[in-house]
Amino acid sequence: MSRPIWSTGCHACRKMKKKCDGAKPGCVRCKKAGRECPGYRSAQQVMFRSMNESAMARANKPTMLATISGGYNPFFIQPSTDWAQFAISHFVYHYVEPPSEYGLPGYLEFLPTMLNSADSSLQTSLLAASLANLANVSGMEQLHTESRIQYGRALRSLHTALSDKATATDDHTLLAVVLLQKYETITGNVDLEKDPHEKATTAMMRLRRPDHESLSNRSSSLSRVVLIRKEIKAMTDRTDSNMEVGERYVDTKQTVGSGLRMLLRDVFIASRGLEVCTEAQDIATGSHMTAFTEAWKFAVEVYNHLILWPSTVPPAWKMKAYVFPMTPSHIDGLTNREGQVYAFSSLQHGAVYGAYQCSRINICQSLRKAYRFIHQQPRQLFDSNFEPSQGEVLETLNSAVDDIFGTSPFMLGDVTSNGQLNATNERRALGAFFLLRSVYVALSVDTLTQPQSRKLLHLLGRIGSEFGIKTASNRRDKWLAQHPDRL
Repeated sequence: MSRPIWSTGCHACRKMKKKCDGAKPGCVRCKKAGRECPGYRSAQQVMFRSMNESAMARANKPTMLATISGGYNPFFIQPSTDWAQFAISHFVYHYVEPPSEYGLPGYLEFLPTMLNSADSSLQTSLLAASLANLANVSGMEQLHTESRIQYGRALRSLHTALSDKATATDDHTLLAVVLLQKYETITGNVDLEKDPHEKATTAMMRLRRPDHESLSNRSSSLSRVVLIRKEIKAMTDRTDSNMEVGERYVDTKQTVGSGLRMLLRDVFIASRGLEVCTEAQDIATGSHMTAFTEAWKFAVEVYNHLILWPSTVPPAWKMKAYVFPMTPSHIDGLTNREGQVYAFSSLQHGAVYGAYQCSRINICQSLRKAYRFIHQQPRQLFDSNFEPSQGEVLETLNSAVDDIFGTSPFMLGDVTSNGQLNATNERRALGAFFLLRSVYVALSVDTLTQPQSRKLLHLLGRIGSEFGIKTASNRRDKWLAQHPDRL
């Protein structure tokens, strides 16, 4: 059994800084001293205690958190001397982003207001993810052990919450599952495509109210986090259940983000339609030919909409391109084909373009697969030229991969929003977390050049080693084992 990472003594022994035996209802030291034992802190108080003046004074002193996170974070809670609070502060700093001034949504911006919740599933899920993240970047085995203990407690608490109709679909329970998904990605226990909690979020979203107008800002923001993840995943692995859930949650307000979400769904429908047609055994029949032609036309329509999408966004949503006269060694090669790097107003802004690049890759891969299918059929069946040409689709595909390289310096914190080199150590893991999905999708491209493969593996290595996201390191090792001759 691991040693607790916080003091569990009674109030009197803790105040005197004496060892306490923890006996209930009162400790032996208090009994021998002839005083009534004042009792103990609850688990909730230990993990989410309020800051008093003394704790605030200690928090203002330099702490290990400043070393780990690269700087002081005034937006959220201050760290205490407890490892649990330490880990939570570190996690909130790295994985929470407030909304931007340009109308861009934040990411888990509601989490700080929920930290003192008495919901045990949320507490233990947050602790599991926080301790795992801090353990990976610090190398402290004790924190790894404690994170696994909290993960087990979180699963038990979630089972209780999901069994109760009153809590099965509320924000605290859904957020707890989202945090466990973070835990799985941080620890690398499972592959990114084999999330054991995906079915739980799907079932919960089906039971939650889909009308955004009646939801609180917190509920709608949390739903958005879950849905955009599902829609990107569905687009990649053709998961019908994930996309079906998203169809129930249509944003009534026409925003840039909601427009891209609709495009992601269209990419899924178009790719799925082409996939069904190309798997047909007898394409020569009239019905199959008609179905294939209609699927192709819709896929080309989606492809054209994706090409035009960047020109339709308002100025505040556009990414900015910069060229460095002399490219620093740590971002050498991480540019687009024009030698540019992209900068964004926030990490969530960069994540929007990451989803866009993934959608371009997916639709291009589907069109290329359809072209291969066409070439396998009798020539008389396809006597007309198909647009766009194979060369244009391949060019768009390679450009999307190169654009991922162009976004990576900003997402990894090497470049600031103003296109300047980041001279500080202030780099947040959220950008690396968003970038991971884009790199995953890019590695699925079968036309990658050797330099492109090397750069993608380099990015996985940085995400895993610098930001403590072990799924990236595992994916890198797996790819190298599967493609020993590609480098």
